[in-house]
Amino acid sequence: MLLNVSSLKHYLPDIFLLLESTPCPIVVFNGTHHHNDTVKLFSRHFSNYNVYWEAGSNNFGGVLIAIHRSIPVQRVDIFQNQSNIVVLD
Repeated sequence: MLLNVSSLKHYLPDIFLLLESTPCPIVVFNGTHHHNDTVKLFSRHFSNYNVYWEAGSNNFGGVLIAIHRSIPVQRVDIFQNQSNIVVLD
């Protein structure tokens, strides 16, 4: 599932409902408007997912990828700390 959430913090309750009614093994959000506490809350709520995120280059960017724990994946280190980019292998 790929969504431009236009603020993860603002729409988090709706996202919880959507993901609980439509289970997906891979979820990608862009436009998260990055908030550390919101990402932590998302991670705690969906503890059966590995969650990877990166802040955007401005207040409107940011990306979050959640991969179900049954799928082996790792983050590619060479691309870490680059705004709006999460690279997984």
